[in-house]
Amino acid sequence: MSIQDEHNLFLEFALQQGKLSTEAINFCKDQMQQGIEPSVTAVRQKFLTEEQVVEIVRMVKHELNSEESVYLVQLGQEELLLEDPEEKKILEYLNQHNLISPEDLQACLKEQKRLSRQGYQVQLSAILYSSNCLDFETVAGIYREVMGQEIYPVQQAVDASELGLPRIRKVATKKIEPQATEDKETPVKKEPTPREKAMQKIDVALQKLEKRKHRKDKVVAEEVEETESVAQETVSPLEAPTPIQAEQPAEVKQSLEPGAEAVEKTMPIPVALPSASLGQSDVMPILAEILGILKRLDTGTIAPATPSPKPSQPEETTTEEAGKEEESAAAGERVELLRGKIQIKADKALRLLKKGEKLDGYYIQGLSIIDSKIECPVVLTNCLLENWDASGTTFAEDVDFEGTCFIGKAVFKSSVFAKEAQFKKSVFLDGADFTKTQFGADTRFHTAIFKRFVTFNRAQFAKKAIFSHCQFARGAKFNEVEFQGTASFNDLHCDNRFYMNDCTFQDESTFSNADFSDIADFAHTTFTEAVKFKGTLFGKWASFQRVHFKSDCSFYGANVKGDLLFMDAKFGNIIDLQSLCAERNINFKNAELANGAAFRLRDAYFGRLFLTVEQVKDHLESHLESHYKIAREEYGLLKNNFREINEYDHEDWAYLWEKRMARKESPRAKAFLEWLVLDITCGYGTNPVNIFPTLAAVLLFFSGFFFFFGSHFTSPQPLSIMESLQVSFCTMTNLSLGNWVAKQDSWIQYVMMLESFLGFLIMNVVVVITFSRKVIR
Repeated sequence: MSIQDEHNLFLEFALQQGKLSTEAINFCKDQMQQGIEPSVTAVRQKFLTEEQVVEIVRMVKHELNSEESVYLVQLGQEELLLEDPEEKKILEYLNQHNLISPEDLQACLKEQKRLSRQGYQVQLSAILYSSNCLDFETVAGIYREVMGQEIYPVQQAVDASELGLPRIRKVATKKIEPQATEDKETPVKKEPTPREKAMQKIDVALQKLEKRKHRKDKVVAEEVEETESVAQETVSPLEAPTPIQAEQPAEVKQSLEPGAEAVEKTMPIPVALPSASLGQSDVMPILAEILGILKRLDTGTIAPATPSPKPSQPEETTTEEAGKEEESAAAGERVELLRGKIQIKADKALRLLKKGEKLDGYYIQGLSIIDSKIECPVVLTNCLLENWDASGTTFAEDVDFEGTCFIGKAVFKSSVFAKEAQFKKSVFLDGADFTKTQFGADTRFHTAIFKRFVTFNRAQFAKKAIFSHCQFARGAKFNEVEFQGTASFNDLHCDNRFYMNDCTFQDESTFSNADFSDIADFAHTTFTEAVKFKGTLFGKWASFQRVHFKSDCSFYGANVKGDLLFMDAKFGNIIDLQSLCAERNINFKNAELANGAAFRLRDAYFGRLFLTVEQVKDHLESHLESHYKIAREEYGLLKNNFREINEYDHEDWAYLWEKRMARKESPRAKAFLEWLVLDITCGYGTNPVNIFPTLAAVLLFFSGFFFFFGSHFTSPQPLSIMESLQVSFCTMTNLSLGNWVAKQDSWIQYVMMLESFLGFLIMNVVVVITFSRKVIR
């Protein structure tokens, strides 16, 4: 069964169990078309809890008779929910036998968590194998000893993973019972003996040595060709730069932040040497590997060799010791980054770039192309660039820095990218400067990592600007940036302050599912087209002061831990706050709404909403669109909010419209009677002043009636106008009528009874209830 079928089965079980509604199912299917698994969508949109998702996934696995591991992301947290006892056993085995250093193990676990957060299900054994922490035979030996199973690697790339990590599949091993009688005619496939396995490993090691020799010959040929083409250069092939070896931590000049394991594991590790003869550093590792194989063969075991246990570290260390440990960790990290990279001089790299040649997997130090113009495409993929400076440089063709790591601050200040610029999966370990940079075509920074502060102040993006899945570890500034095309900041993660002040967005922009752990400031920014902050997390306060939303702005399902500020903002169309969760305040002080602007407040939750009646009156979309049920809910939400902030007049206004919206759903007869008795009389108890005009109207109506039918009274003469008023007033207030008594057989007695009842009802019930409600509150 395909992955798509598993996802559909997940939704089917969720619908049968009543866990998901039809609308939620449709929404999850829409997200599936964008590559997002329904389990992740259900947790992210809070349709299901993590426990419910795990339960449904188990049901799916049971239906499919599958034993694969179940990984689930706990959104907004660092930990990973792991429901695979096999992974726990392998992890315990690794810790018990010290097969891998604690640092490498933590790096692999962190990489597994990162991939899980992106929706990929990768086994820990695959991470250990693909990151060269353990070879395949060692991983296979662990599975054989711990689980009693054989495994084999899948050679093709995994379609679900960006990094191309191999997936290790498990096949149960059937034990062959010895037969009672020997059958020489029937061949039986035997397992390879330890000696045969050892010989296979030695063959693989020799093949590695042969590949190194072949690559070294190729590099030498390139060096010779370069020497012949440049007359003034006197460097011979044997004097070509040597690769950076893992045994050279003394060359480390800058300390790197921990946490770049995800990049280190994804970089390709080409092995190329710049001389025709293999040196000692090339041959010794292969010989050591062969000797290790022979040693394990002598001991008669095929399980992976267990290194000697490391001495235990003291629980408490001094500050100096901690600093030394950090320095050594940074040095080791740098060595890992340099491992396998081919070091070339900056001037040579510049000449190759100007020729339009592709550079992949190189280490270049101090490459400076300030105020230059490069007419050919620039391709620097999977490289390691130290102290890169391209200030004022014009790139006339496409530029590709995919997978490249920048050590030292990467400077692109005032640079011009005339065509496409690609920075996918790039890593900036010490920050970057893109001030006043001009991007003339599509620009892609998706999945880029900025370990230090980065600035894009006064940059210009002529077309698409894609920053999806970016990580800003120390904050970012996009002040006075002009986005002429669409801008995508979906799923970005910023651990520090994020500034986007005085920017201009000419086309649609999206910040959906972004994570701003600190302050997010968008003050004075103009959004010409629609902008979306759906599902965005604001860890602290978010400021949209003096922001001009000329079109729709959506904060559907956003989560704000601090205040959400819209003071002095301008809104031109829909303001979607549906399902918004703001734990503190939302402030619309002095905000302006155009004639077409309207609020959506359904299912919103906030601590306090500072919004005036003038701002929301005639600006509630559900009321304007005659969706009376939704309008009643939203007016009720406003009523409770106004009571919370002690705005009682505003509360009365919201309560009045809540009752009016509820009346719209009633039958016509009931609605008319309710309108006549409650709405007109006292505004559902919110306007006691209306009682006096109501009493006057009732008094005048019945006095006119008594004037025209005065003959029904015992008075010898017809009633005058004043006498009719007196009779009506006495009847309404239940006072003595004196000489104006209705005849016993006249129907006018029933009219007088009706007026008496209305007077009692209005003065005793309506007046008392209305005034007491106003005063007691």
